[in-house]
Amino acid sequence: MLAANLFGNADPAGRRIGTLHHAWFAAIEWLDVGEPTDEALRGIARQLPYEGEDLEEQIVVFRAALSRPAVRTLLSKASYPRAQRVETERPFVVRDGSRMVSGRLDRIVWLENEDGTLAAEVIDYKTDAISVAELPERVEYYRPQVEAYLRAVASLGSLPASRVTAVLAFTAIGQIERICVQVPLVNPRIRRDAPTNGLSLPVGVDDMPFAGALT
Repeated sequence: MLAANLFGNADPAGRRIGTLHHAWFAAIEWLDVGEPTDEALRGIARQLPYEGEDLEEQIVVFRAALSRPAVRTLLSKASYPRAQRVETERPFVVRDGSRMVSGRLDRIVWLENEDGTLAAEVIDYKTDAISVAELPERVEYYRPQVEAYLRAVASLGSLPASRVTAVLAFTAIGQIERICVQVPLVNPRIRRDAPTNGLSLPVGVDDMPFAGALT
C-alpha cells in the first residue's frame, strides 16, 4: 500500500505544483544555514521536469512560504539543538500491523548521540492553499496518514512511538500542527496543560517534545 498516495490531490495541476514545492523543500537542510537560490529552484524544476508556465510565480509563492515565521522556525537548526541528521524524500517500506506500508517521507530530523538514535521528528508538507478556518478539518483528514508516518519512522529508527513526533506543515498559511502519541511528553519544560495529540504547538526550542531531553 502506498501510504503517501492515499491522500493525493485529484487535480493534476495541483499535483504538479505540489510535487514542485516538495522538491524545493527537499533541497533545504536548514534555513538558518542557507536556502536555495532562485537559480537553484529553476534547476530543480527543470530536472522534474516542471512544465507549467507559472514557474516564476511559483518561486514567489515558495519564497512567501519560507518567510512565514512558523515555517522558518520549523526548518531552522536552532530549533533542534540536539539534531544530528536530516533526511529528505526518504523512501520506506515497513510492516504496520498485518500489512506492509510503503511511501516517501518529506523530512525526518534525527536526534542522536554516541549511543545511537534517541528521538525523531517527521515533517509532512501540505502545500494546498486552505484557510485557517479549514485547518481543523484538514488535520483530521490527514491524521491517519501522518500517524502511519509516525509509526514508520519509529520502525526505521528502532524507536518507541513515544520518541517520535509528526508534523503537518501547512506551508501556504504558515500553520504547524504537531501530532504525538498519547503518552507523557519527555520534555520537562513543555506546558503540562497542553494536549499531546492534534494541537498546534509552538516550534521553539523549549516546546520541541525532545528538546532539552537529551542533555
